[in-house]
Amino acid sequence: MILYSFFLFIIVAVFATFTNWRGGLFMMVIIAALQDPLRKLAPGTPSYFVIASSPIWFIVLVAAFSKIPHLWANFRASHRLLSASMKIFMISLIPGALLSVSYGPGSWKFTILGLLSYGGILTGWLIGFAFLRDKRDITNLLAFYCLVTAVMLTGTHIQFLKLAPGWSILGTDALGMHWIRYTDYGPVDLFAGFYRSPDIMGWHAVMAAMCSLILGFRERGARRLFWFLVAIWAIGAAMLCGRRKMIMMLPLFGIIFSWIYWRAKSATRAVAIAGTLVAIFVVGYTVYNQFSADEGIEQYYFRNLGNVPIRVKLQGIDSVIETYRQSGFFGEGPGFAVQGAQNVEGDKPRTWQEGGFEKILVELGVPGFLGFLLLAYALIRAILKVIFQQLSPQSTDFPLFAGIAAMIIANMGSFIVSHQIFGDFFILIFYSFLIGILLSIGRVEAQGRPSPAAGGLLDSKKWQRPKGLSSGRFSLPAR
Repeated sequence: MILYSFFLFIIVAVFATFTNWRGGLFMMVIIAALQDPLRKLAPGTPSYFVIASSPIWFIVLVAAFSKIPHLWANFRASHRLLSASMKIFMISLIPGALLSVSYGPGSWKFTILGLLSYGGILTGWLIGFAFLRDKRDITNLLAFYCLVTAVMLTGTHIQFLKLAPGWSILGTDALGMHWIRYTDYGPVDLFAGFYRSPDIMGWHAVMAAMCSLILGFRERGARRLFWFLVAIWAIGAAMLCGRRKMIMMLPLFGIIFSWIYWRAKSATRAVAIAGTLVAIFVVGYTVYNQFSADEGIEQYYFRNLGNVPIRVKLQGIDSVIETYRQSGFFGEGPGFAVQGAQNVEGDKPRTWQEGGFEKILVELGVPGFLGFLLLAYALIRAILKVIFQQLSPQSTDFPLFAGIAAMIIANMGSFIVSHQIFGDFFILIFYSFLIGILLSIGRVEAQGRPSPAAGGLLDSKKWQRPKGLSSGRFSLPAR
């Protein structure tokens, strides 16, 4: 009965998204939260649950592109270098796609899977770019995501404290797995709670912590305290994932967030933010240590930190060289290294790549790898431009967008070490969507008034085709 209700909810959400495509993002958050525990209850734990939110995303794409004319033209007008890099990257996929589709019987399935994953990234940027009508659109979505995730993270603490040992929706035993990390200090259990793996739980916990911190720095008084408490709760759960690549996003987020303020010539604010973040991280660790302490996990996180740069070098440089040596100039083809490809039937080469750079190289070869590097350069350049040239550090909204930028860059750091987490459909889409949100803020002044440099946010109910793409002047729909 529960499963049928879930599928019925997806159907209702699909029809609701037709009339309000922005509301579809909220529906996706709910579905992504429920899909893993319900999968554990389903007979055979079918893997299709991991893409349960994909029908909503498809309708979001159809509705957004049909209701917002000239979306690509407006994006291109605002980000000329980035849009050109996107085209070059898509062209660079062709050699690898031709190779993978002809690999053997059924290999075309992997080609489709790979192209959909890369296409999902770029369409996520465009949907995020079109999403904002008012800054409350994104603050409401982030708040909703944080609250839903905070509720789901109760499962992590319940599992660790063994409060409900008979619940099949806790942990990963229902999926036929038991996650253990063997370290120099002995075996360490990794906790997933309601989620299907410690990696997924850890990513959501860290993202909820970062989003809560962003909302907290934007608020005042009791609301600020509330969001900081949510962040502490999420940090406590994240500690139990046993995945250092997730935990390391938190200090990286803090460093980038503080650096953005420092770079924006707001040194006093940067110091205050850095101090607050350190205090919250310490409190979050203290709460974890009081209620959910695991000595093995702590030793894994905090000892031998010197091997972190070695791991980055291994995944970012050494493995890239070895991948080129094994797979050659054109690589193996898109889709073969995507997380979840093991569930697809068809001829495929063996791949071992874990880091993001070698994943791109093994799938796309040198042409796609160079196209990816160009795309990454253009994206970082566009992010820095909107943060430092189109926002004022004194704005009450500066913490919102600076925090999103820091969160995006922290995820980039995680991608270099390991790409697997971005094989999750919702995570890939949600992360790409947040990048698009950041790319859209150049059209709006921090106070929400029409920007004289980039067009107005609230001055029109229709998208305007730019008269000259170099001007970048256009406006968002009011609905």
